[in-house]
Amino acid sequence: VMLNYLLNLAQEKNLPLRAEFVANNRNRMMYITYKFAGFKEIDKQDNLVILENNFQQIQPFPDYLKIDITD
Repeated sequence: VMLNYLLNLAQEKNLPLRAEFVANNRNRMMYITYKFAGFKEIDKQDNLVILENNFQQIQPFPDYLKIDITD
Protein backbone atom coordinates (compact mmCIF):
# COMPACT_ATOMS: atom_id res chain seq x y z
CA VAL A 1 0.00 0.00 0.00
CA MET A 2 2.81 2.40 0.87
CA LEU A 3 4.66 1.70 -2.38
CA ASN A 4 1.47 2.26 -4.36
CA TYR A 5 0.93 5.57 -2.58
CA LEU A 6 4.49 6.65 -3.45
CA LEU A 7 4.06 5.48 -7.05
CA ASN A 8 0.88 7.51 -7.42
CA LEU A 9 2.48 10.58 -5.85
CA ALA A 10 5.59 10.40 -8.05
CA GLN A 11 3.47 9.89 -11.17
CA GLU A 12 1.24 12.88 -10.31
CA LYS A 13 4.32 15.08 -9.87
CA ASN A 14 5.98 13.64 -12.99
CA LEU A 15 9.02 12.49 -10.99
CA PRO A 16 10.97 9.26 -11.38
CA LEU A 17 10.70 6.81 -8.51
CA ARG A 18 13.93 4.98 -7.78
CA ALA A 19 15.07 2.70 -4.99
CA GLU A 20 18.59 1.98 -3.81
CA PHE A 21 18.82 -1.63 -2.76
CA VAL A 22 21.76 -3.28 -1.01
CA ALA A 23 21.65 -6.94 -1.91
CA ASN A 24 22.05 -9.40 0.96
CA ASN A 25 20.10 -12.36 2.34
CA ARG A 26 18.16 -10.26 4.87
CA ASN A 27 16.91 -7.80 2.20
CA ARG A 28 15.77 -10.44 -0.29
CA MET A 29 12.09 -10.01 0.64
CA MET A 30 12.25 -6.27 -0.11
CA TYR A 31 13.85 -6.98 -3.49
CA ILE A 32 10.95 -9.30 -4.31
CA THR A 33 8.50 -6.61 -3.15
CA TYR A 34 10.08 -4.08 -5.50
CA LYS A 35 9.96 -6.54 -8.41
CA PHE A 36 6.27 -7.33 -7.79
CA ALA A 37 5.60 -3.57 -7.69
CA GLY A 38 7.04 -3.20 -11.19
CA PHE A 39 10.51 -1.88 -10.39
CA LYS A 40 13.26 -2.75 -12.88
CA GLU A 41 17.00 -2.75 -12.35
CA ILE A 42 18.61 0.23 -14.08
CA ASP A 43 22.10 0.07 -12.55
CA LYS A 44 24.20 -2.26 -10.44
CA GLN A 45 27.50 -1.56 -8.66
CA ASP A 46 28.85 -4.40 -6.54
CA ASN A 47 26.01 -5.23 -4.12
CA LEU A 48 24.12 -1.94 -4.69
CA VAL A 49 21.22 -2.16 -7.12
CA ILE A 50 19.30 0.87 -8.39
CA LEU A 51 15.70 0.13 -9.33
CA GLU A 52 13.20 2.37 -11.07
CA ASN A 53 9.47 2.15 -11.68
CA ASN A 54 7.90 3.23 -14.99
CA PHE A 55 4.36 3.55 -13.51
CA GLN A 56 2.94 0.88 -15.85
CA GLN A 57 1.76 -1.40 -13.06
CA ILE A 58 0.33 0.64 -10.18
CA GLN A 59 -2.13 -1.44 -8.18
CA PRO A 60 -5.25 0.16 -6.72
CA PHE A 61 -5.64 0.28 -2.97
CA PRO A 62 -7.53 -2.79 -1.68
CA ASP A 63 -11.23 -2.23 -1.06
CA TYR A 64 -11.00 -3.66 2.46
CA LEU A 65 -8.61 -0.89 3.61
CA LYS A 66 -9.63 2.59 4.61
CA ILE A 67 -6.89 4.90 3.39
CA ASP A 68 -6.68 8.35 5.02
CA ILE A 69 -3.88 10.45 3.54
CA THR A 70 -3.23 13.83 5.07
CA ASP A 71 -0.52 16.28 4.10
